[in-house]
Amino acid sequence: MNDSQRPQWLLKAVCWKVNDKVIAIASLMMCIAAASENILTMVLGGFLGIIAGVFTTTIEEFISMSNDYDIEIAEMERDLQRNIDEEEKMSSPFKIALALAFVFSIGVMLPLLAAYFRWEYKMRMVAIIGVSSLALLLFGGEGARLEKISVRKSCMKVLIGGWVTMAVTFGLTQLFSFIER
Repeated sequence: MNDSQRPQWLLKAVCWKVNDKVIAIASLMMCIAAASENILTMVLGGFLGIIAGVFTTTIEEFISMSNDYDIEIAEMERDLQRNIDEEEKMSSPFKIALALAFVFSIGVMLPLLAAYFRWEYKMRMVAIIGVSSLALLLFGGEGARLEKISVRKSCMKVLIGGWVTMAVTFGLTQLFSFIER
């Protein structure tokens, strides 16, 4: 991969990763909302979910990129015919992990911010779903554009997947809360 391709590749990966994490945080907040109408509980749970997500995403990407890096180095050692220094062309796992942690933090903050407003419970739920849906459309559309695939089809997949995930997690939490009572 040459230097001109690297930023676009990284941006594509970030868009798909953020979509994944927006769904996760929004679903977590729906679970919390199903269990408690308390705004502080919802915001604190969402914030702690973001902290956990930042760490797991960063570590996961660092390990993945480090493994890719190690594989590439091993292949270069086996292929002595190469005249260019491939190692210089590869992305730094550390830089990629930091970039993903930063973008992840910004993207998944959106459902949390929607929950923070002191609206009544039902309005807060609508805000979380609405803001999460917009984030999914934004990152899903941008990822599709960068991959040169159908933006509409991609957006529909991530949006419907996000809605199903939020609905299932909310419903299961309601069910378990009901059983516990």
